[in-house]
Amino acid sequence: MNRINNPKFMTDTLLLGKILLAQSHRAGRISLFAVALLGLSSASLHAQAVQAEALQLWEDQLVTLQHTGYAEGWNADKPIERKGSGGQWHIAFTNTSNRTLVAENLTLDGVSFQELKEKFQLVWWRTQPPVVEPGESAMLILRWRSSPSKGQVEVGFRDGSSLEAMLPAEPKSVAFRLSSYSFDPESGELLLYWLSKDSEASPLSKVVLNGKVFLEGDRRSQSRWISQNFDHGMSVARLQLPPELSSSDYVHVVAKNEDGEESFFNFRLGDRFFPIGTYDMPGKVRIPELVEAGANMVAAHSQFSVSELAQLHSVGLQALEYTQLKGPTEQQLRTEAIHTLITVDEPDVKDWSFWNRQENQPKPRYALQAGQFGQAVVDEALRIKEAKSTMQSAVLVNLTIRPWNWYEYGQTTDVFIQDNYVLTHGDPIDFITTVQRESLSAAAPFPVWHVYDNAFQDEENRGISRPKTASEMRRIMQLAVGSGARGMLGWWNVDYKESEKRTYFATRNYPDKWAAQSKMWRELDLLSPLLSKSFPWDGIQRRKGVQLDALVAGDEALVLSAVNMQFEYSLTKSLLKPIQDLVIECVLPGWIEPTHAWKVHAGGALSRIEFTVEGGRVVLPVGELHDAGLYILTSVKELADNLTDRFEKNQRLTASQLLFLKRDLIDSEGAAAGLLHDLKLNRSSNLVAGSLLRGSKGWEYTRDSLPTTEPGAPNALDWYEKPATSNPMGVEWELGMLPEGRSMFCVIGSAWGGDIEPVLSTTEEDGATAATIVSSSVIDGRMWVVEIESPIPQAAEISMLQAKGRGSERGGQFARFAWFVPGYNHGDLIQNLHR
Repeated sequence: MNRINNPKFMTDTLLLGKILLAQSHRAGRISLFAVALLGLSSASLHAQAVQAEALQLWEDQLVTLQHTGYAEGWNADKPIERKGSGGQWHIAFTNTSNRTLVAENLTLDGVSFQELKEKFQLVWWRTQPPVVEPGESAMLILRWRSSPSKGQVEVGFRDGSSLEAMLPAEPKSVAFRLSSYSFDPESGELLLYWLSKDSEASPLSKVVLNGKVFLEGDRRSQSRWISQNFDHGMSVARLQLPPELSSSDYVHVVAKNEDGEESFFNFRLGDRFFPIGTYDMPGKVRIPELVEAGANMVAAHSQFSVSELAQLHSVGLQALEYTQLKGPTEQQLRTEAIHTLITVDEPDVKDWSFWNRQENQPKPRYALQAGQFGQAVVDEALRIKEAKSTMQSAVLVNLTIRPWNWYEYGQTTDVFIQDNYVLTHGDPIDFITTVQRESLSAAAPFPVWHVYDNAFQDEENRGISRPKTASEMRRIMQLAVGSGARGMLGWWNVDYKESEKRTYFATRNYPDKWAAQSKMWRELDLLSPLLSKSFPWDGIQRRKGVQLDALVAGDEALVLSAVNMQFEYSLTKSLLKPIQDLVIECVLPGWIEPTHAWKVHAGGALSRIEFTVEGGRVVLPVGELHDAGLYILTSVKELADNLTDRFEKNQRLTASQLLFLKRDLIDSEGAAAGLLHDLKLNRSSNLVAGSLLRGSKGWEYTRDSLPTTEPGAPNALDWYEKPATSNPMGVEWELGMLPEGRSMFCVIGSAWGGDIEPVLSTTEEDGATAATIVSSSVIDGRMWVVEIESPIPQAAEISMLQAKGRGSERGGQFARFAWFVPGYNHGDLIQNLHR
């Protein structure tokens, strides 16, 4: 007889459940076993108890590395001694009380977390989110060093209540798991990627978010399946979230397949910001230079000043700062410029150092040393969340104990960051791909940012102690992007003498490498709408001598990456052999039928390329491959225009933003700033060189950026002085090509002293004048503005633009910086604003 349908069995079961429940209430907790016995009657208890609702096991999934035969550590001489894979228990629950829940302690069969940690069983634990508001769904994560043990888990909350759950003796790992997500706060679109190792996995049938069904079967709604089946092991869905959900909110997502199996996860929505930039020294950041190069984030190991953060924010640059396990400061919390706080830098290095300092106890096996600071990282993330709910937390992990440190620290924060200086440390360059893919698996579903080595580290016996070539810079960056990096930061952009044996030289000292980095940044900025929601697709065909990768961006596009691996390098040289007639072949995701393909050019431009589709496989002839190439396949014909329009908008600064950086050079009333309000600064190479002529001595201005006029190269915002030979007082600037229509040229200086007489010298091959001066004004004695009109469609070459005047009677610096605004056509702006 079926006991569940037996009335006497049901009565006895409910009675036993009530007895257990009463005991649980007296103890301030509720047993998962008691709730299971109560069955449907458990609904009446929700208002009084914290209830465990579901439980699942995630075992570590090494995607590129093997459990044996892999060397660990800096010296690569310590093999893995670890038996069995690590993993996590996830326990879902809902805060049905009217109190905020913050977990404070945990036991397993009465054994405290500290004892479990000392016995190398449990590495860290947390609730996600760390602060659980009334009515909010959450999950408890237990990070185990090896396959989790059975037993009763009890979590105590700050308000005195608790949660209990029993771990099964014979656990079964989930059949599929959430591996990546991407949320767009503006549109409310949430992309979800699930992966299954089973090639014949049962299709997904339902997606529930915060208790509400968003997808079920093939029902049509604003939310929809992109791939309900596990195509190449991947299933994708797009959910349309309500407008009240923001990037700082946490959501609980449950997915079910047609076999009745479930997988859940709780995560912070975040945003699609794709960080591009470098580390720099607070107080010495050359903000205009970074903006010109295409950066959108600046990182520092310490704190930026309040004024520096205001300057960063004024031009749209985000900041990345550290707390170093000390808790966020008031300055860090009140500024809008800081996007993410790193809880601790390289905790794995601190693990290694910690065990080396323990003189009175034997060091554990090498593979057990990872994760010593895991709980400290979790606790710091909690302090950040409690102090400011909108602030994002991150951890940056090195390669000291690999790969286990990536898994031990992967889900401790909102963002996982890993650095990988392969050439400097002597690793093979393709190790970037290995680390990136492994980090994605360890941190899933959280995004992984990549920190690459963009400084010359002059140190003997440490890999390559020479400046990297421009080609090497591009390849190490694109290898990470093609393997799924959701951010790219260089370390670091400073000149710094660390010791007698080690000195750092910034990339800015090497124009060709700075240009290569800038071009790559611009390519990433162009593609960031796709890269910020992408995930690796394993359908690409491998080819010897080239690293090929594919990224799926929902159902919008497939991004292909090709990196030339036919090279030789050593301490003294780097030789690259171009690949001729490269053809990329890739199995298409079942939901993408491309009709358009584009190649991304250095610096951020797209050009159409031809391709064919044969039997669900795309064949893309890309021709010669020098160092690296990026390509887009899509069925959205407007995609190229959308990407380039956004890119062009991002590549412009309002003149008022620029003048904010130079506010010490203008008057306190801001008249000069008002003059250029809403004008756009065009980042091009139109402004080539200039000379400042002061008295008989004179000063020559030279670009403090890239000495090149290559199209798309960064334009100069700052200039520096050196002695010149010219004698007249005045200023001369040599410009490049003038476009049709009106353009504006502006110079800010300390004082102009008197009237300015502009002289424009332009020539064509027939000697005709190609442009005229429409107007010229000096504003507040500090800014000289000249308006130029070129009537011909074909851009004209300007040989010299000269202004003669008395100069400054007070002496001091005559001019500081200048810029050129082509395409300007509002002739009366000067007169209107001057009034």
